[in-house]
Amino acid sequence: MTPSSDEKNMVLGIIPARYDSSRLPGKLLKTINEKPILWWVYHKAVQCQQIDRVLVATDDERIASTCETFNMPYEWTSREHTNGTDRCAEVASRHEQYQWVINIQGDEPFIIPGEIDSILSGMQIRDVPIATAATPILSTEELIDPSKVKVILNARSEAIYFSRQAIPYVQGKPSDKWLEHHAYLRHIGLYAFKRDIILKVSRWSSPAIQLAESLEQLKWLYEGIPIFVNVGDYHGRGIDTADDLEWARSQSHLLI
Repeated sequence: MTPSSDEKNMVLGIIPARYDSSRLPGKLLKTINEKPILWWVYHKAVQCQQIDRVLVATDDERIASTCETFNMPYEWTSREHTNGTDRCAEVASRHEQYQWVINIQGDEPFIIPGEIDSILSGMQIRDVPIATAATPILSTEELIDPSKVKVILNARSEAIYFSRQAIPYVQGKPSDKWLEHHAYLRHIGLYAFKRDIILKVSRWSSPAIQLAESLEQLKWLYEGIPIFVNVGDYHGRGIDTADDLEWARSQSHLLI
């Protein structure tokens, strides 16, 4: 049977969730307003109009137990995966009915459902293989923070490069004045893929540039795959450190 146009555009949302984290172990199970960070991300993801189903992908009993407690559907994945994309690819390989797959980072509780929908809509309209998101950087502190990934774009809103460094360098100006001379963008940890593309990229080896920055999206650029970047007005904060968690708890009134 030929699938309908709606079936052709079915989207699977996957939240890769591991327990270990070098800077904040067990961070996805840390609580904000008595709910785990992972629950807040799931809660936002299921509000997206463009996503047909949301799953957590994990290899850890503690994550699985939390999913059961808070009624979040999940699937087991291999312990051998070194990044979220590979974990998502394993789950996507079991669900042939979905054309699109979106990897939703489990440490972004302030993500806006409409932002996810905008990425998916833009991706489908442009028919691009991979899409992600970015937002303007508003402070020098954020600009120089290596945990906040920066991205520069070409004229087609495609990524040229991602870095933990502030890029581009503003010649002849002190770094605390760079924001006055260039509009910097912070990358948001969302990746939408055509299903066949995520299955392909998960099999590729890591080039030196990816290992140097510890940014998996550099592998895709290295291999020549265009990455569309949807620039939106997202001013939340991923939970990477204890300071991030403290900030998130202080802003918990923004979580609805």
